[in-house]
Order: sequence, then C-alpha cells, then structure tokens
Amino acid sequence: MRQKLFVLLVMCVVGSTCLCPRASAQYAFSMLADTLADSCRASARVDDGGATAPVKDIIVAQRCVGYLMGVLDGFEMVRASKEMDPAHTICMPEGVRDQQVVRIFMKYVNDHPDVLNKSAPAVVWLAMHQAYPCP
Repeated sequence: MRQKLFVLLVMCVVGSTCLCPRASAQYAFSMLADTLADSCRASARVDDGGATAPVKDIIVAQRCVGYLMGVLDGFEMVRASKEMDPAHTICMPEGVRDQQVVRIFMKYVNDHPDVLNKSAPAVVWLAMHQAYPCP
C-alpha cells in the first residue's frame, strides 16, 4: 500500500510541475493525454529539427519528456516492488531512448484517438505495455 501511495504522490508532483493546464475530474492530479500529446508533438519536432528547432518547442518538448520519464519511473517502482502481476507491467529493454518513448506514445494516441480525453498516465501505460509487455 505504501508503494502505491508513493506512486500517486510521484505522479501528482510530476503532473503539477509540468504546467498542466487541464485535468480530468476523475484524475484531478494528472494531465490528460491530449495535453501530453501536444507537448510530445513539439518533442518530435525538436528531435527532427535538432539545433534549428524553435526555443518554444524545446521548452515544451522538455515538458513531454520529463512527464513521460516521471510516469515510467513510477511504473518501474511498482514493478520492482513485485506487487503487480507481470502480465500488467511494462518490461522496457535497456537502452531505450527518451525519443523512442515519445514516438511510441504518439503512435499509440494517433492510432487510438479515443484515448485523448483519458488520464495521461493511463494512456502512457497502455502505449508502453503494448510496446514492451513482460514475458
């Protein structure tokens, strides 16, 4: 139980430090997937444009990457606590780059536009679990 509360706290802190303008009523502490997707589009533009990317995109891109990494760290903490069934966890291989995570998330929301009004952490989990399920 303590680990679950810690995960919620981490996700709340990540959500509140990411300048999240909208939150759902059900998950008042988290960003919606459409808001995260907007930030992640900027991250993909920065990755594609490199040093020529506009400063605004670079700032917004950091919001996306920081949020994704924070959520994934929370998921990893729960997995490491061994309180979750392996079928419901994410097993990312070593060496996955942050932009790979961004692109996996973006592909998932592009393929499933119906999830854009859902809690961002839940959609991140769906995207990463589809890409990296545990054996």
